[in-house]
Amino acid sequence: MTSELRVMLHGEVPELDAARVLAGLSKMLDLLGELEDEFAGDRKAKAHTTWRFNRLALGSVDTAFAPNRVREGLDSTAITEMLHTAVEGFDRAEHDQPLPSTWMSSAARSGAEIAEGLDAGFGASMTLDVITNGHAVRTVEVTRQAAVGFRKALNPQYISVGSVTGTLESINLHEKRQAGLWTDRTGRRVPVAFDERHEDAVRDLLGKRVEVWGELRRNVFGDLLSVRLQRYEVLPSSGDDLPLTALIGLAPGGSGEFGEAGR
Repeated sequence: MTSELRVMLHGEVPELDAARVLAGLSKMLDLLGELEDEFAGDRKAKAHTTWRFNRLALGSVDTAFAPNRVREGLDSTAITEMLHTAVEGFDRAEHDQPLPSTWMSSAARSGAEIAEGLDAGFGASMTLDVITNGHAVRTVEVTRQAAVGFRKALNPQYISVGSVTGTLESINLHEKRQAGLWTDRTGRRVPVAFDERHEDAVRDLLGKRVEVWGELRRNVFGDLLSVRLQRYEVLPSSGDDLPLTALIGLAPGGSGEFGEAGR
């Protein structure tokens, strides 16, 4: 039998903000979708598992999500395992322990946002239960403390020396010297810190595709969080044709980010 996830928000019913409660429950479904991608090994699927309310009561808010139509490639056993992992992730974050391996950074961000929202308007705390055959088989009490655990996992933890390729599209000279690099690999913006001696060069690099070498900072998930520039090279734009000789030595399937000497 497929399990379900029970979500109970604790607080005074008159103080609950309906919009915030619905937004929080929606964020929980988003988190399940992110975990599901990892279980299925496919982050590009168009269809995820759909969920139905299997329970809806006041006390202050007491509901349960049960799968309605399971995503292709998964079965009820995988869904049950995924729900256990969801509850385990909140449990570990609550007690400042490393997150399960199937919790990627996107799930951790969603978890942090859910935990940070716990207050009088959303619920002072939250109980999550995995329900199987009508019985709670795994339970965790979640407070705002869990957000600390999630944010710690998302913060810089590993430093290496390497390079990253992308396009410089912004520069900030107020308070600190920093440019914005949109990486080839992820399309996400990564801040690039630089010294005064590089200021004129960085201005000239705006709008250009470059490879930046320097100190790379990553979180526990391997996400690149920042770069401190040491040197750079201007590259052809991604739409330019490269001569065959330029491809010699490129590894197939390369990520566009290289690191070494991690510490």
